[in-house]
Amino acid sequence: MHHSPFTPSIRRFGAALIALSLVACVPSGSDNGDNDGAEGPDDPMMTGDGGSDEGGQSMEPGGGDSTPAALGAACNIHRDCESGFCLAGLPGGYCTQACQESEDCGPTGSCWNMGGAQRLCLLNCDDSTDCREDDGYVCDRNNACAPASAGGGGGGGGGPGMGSSPGVPVGETVGDFALINCASGEEVNMRTYFADKRAGLFVLTAGWCGACAQWIPQVIGLMGQPQYEGLETAFVLGENSGRSEPTLRECEQYGRGHGVPPEKMFMDHNGTNAFRTVFAEMMLYTNEGGGFGLPWNAIIDPDGWEYIYSDGGPGGDLNSAFRTLLQ
Repeated sequence: MHHSPFTPSIRRFGAALIALSLVACVPSGSDNGDNDGAEGPDDPMMTGDGGSDEGGQSMEPGGGDSTPAALGAACNIHRDCESGFCLAGLPGGYCTQACQESEDCGPTGSCWNMGGAQRLCLLNCDDSTDCREDDGYVCDRNNACAPASAGGGGGGGGGPGMGSSPGVPVGETVGDFALINCASGEEVNMRTYFADKRAGLFVLTAGWCGACAQWIPQVIGLMGQPQYEGLETAFVLGENSGRSEPTLRECEQYGRGHGVPPEKMFMDHNGTNAFRTVFAEMMLYTNEGGGFGLPWNAIIDPDGWEYIYSDGGPGGDLNSAFRTLLQ
């Protein structure tokens, strides 16, 4: 199943579209590509398929002819790269190419799933000196050059999607933060909320997102199944149906209308950006499309608060993450 593109509030992070494991809701004027509502696997958590492209942020180069750049080099437009492919949404641009396996990337690169069916090459590294440190890139835990987790728009992973928010990458410890509960209007510490649970799931949603309306009941249904005992979920509303900051009343009504227990319904909007708090702590993994998809899922391990899974991130799919924590 597929998802809906979401761009308004996160574009300042340089965010891009991710492939999610959900049903699509595509706003007017958006191209949903090959997403046709086909059924996913039998497992209720499903795996992602496809996404929408909304155009990159490429611009004309500074001027003059130059030799095309190698994998991982800075770029502005496609012709700047030997491969003819510039991932312009990343800091300074990133020369890459499509691939099916790491051998397609040559001796200096490796192949990673960028969401949906897209796989792209990333530059291999031994340490961050092999990467463009001046542009904010580091050698991540997968020995691939990716944006750092802070000060330049994210990093980490080198997996399906690239980091485009200041939060920590998958595999790292998430910091302490709180979200506003829509029923009480009070901030709830997330470590306290997920305490004594075996798996913590964040589901990010919006009032205009039809895909979210179909996904939320599935998640609620999972929480009542024996194999998902120990799962706790925080449903987080970022925008109302008018694509603006939701009020407490709108958030409470949204939760009630979608069958979310009041204590599990939260909101995250700082007046300028939706999901600002969540993405300040947990990295949003993106590709070059210029937006990201909703609903968006992330999993933490409440025992130690390790960031286990992100839609579009490295380290397997949603089902694998649940099996790891709930087995």
